Amino acid sequence: MVLLLIACMVPGGGYDDEASTSWSGLSVKGESACAFDPAGDLTCWGPAAEYSTSLAVRDIAVGNNHSCGLDVDGRVHCAGHDSYGETEPPNLALRQVVVGDYQSCGLDLQGEVHCWGWERIATELPEGPYERLSMAGYQLCGLDLDGQIHCAGSLSTCGEGAPPEGQYVAMDQSSCHGCALDEQGSVTCWNAGPELVPPGDGWLEIATGDGFTCALDDAADVHCFGPAAPESLIGMPMHELDAGGQGLICGLDEMGMLCWGQGAADAGMP
Repeated sequence: MVLLLIACMVPGGGYDDEASTSWSGLSVKGESACAFDPAGDLTCWGPAAEYSTSLAVRDIAVGNNHSCGLDVDGRVHCAGHDSYGETEPPNLALRQVVVGDYQSCGLDLQGEVHCWGWERIATELPEGPYERLSMAGYQLCGLDLDGQIHCAGSLSTCGEGAPPEGQYVAMDQSSCHGCALDEQGSVTCWNAGPELVPPGDGWLEIATGDGFTCALDDAADVHCFGPAAPESLIGMPMHELDAGGQGLICGLDEMGMLCWGQGAADAGMP
């Protein structure tokens, strides 16, 4: 297993307490990863390294070609490739931001969806309000206040990917499949074969990558499934996960941030 600690390690493994960083949030896509600390300082690795900034952020969404973040006032700031206005956000206060291919979307304080870029797919979603958004490829999904998932657009060239019916508490998407987590901790996925679905129930969090799905169990261990899955991580409890392309998975723990799996060493991280 390729294991990369985004906090300095002492010889023989483990964190160097003086050099480790406490992170408050992260975002992973492709071979890129970004994270911000409690002060809101943003650091990125891999192709997204140019997005590192002294701007204080409280949310970040890294994409294949562009990324967007929210400052402490909820204003959106985007950087990267701008073909269709995907890095030109509206002047609104938002509480969440997500990015896809050539487009970006955000959720305002009232739970309404706003999008900018190539295809303004927010108009294709049923009227909100929404609790959370998820976006990958050309598909935008929203989790409404009743726990139902509504999607618009498609997951790149992988199909329309109709979301599952039912009530859910969380969801995540990769370029070709998406998964949702219900109150019992059971996972249901769309555009996915059974090998991509974490079995059973009791899962606390999910993260979908290209060709794999990872889930956090009640011991905070990470288990990964699918043909491109990185190795599971046992005995190093995580409290937040995000996944990228071709087996890259990152998580936060009490000491810092870990990234491992295929592509981790090529992501340009320290």
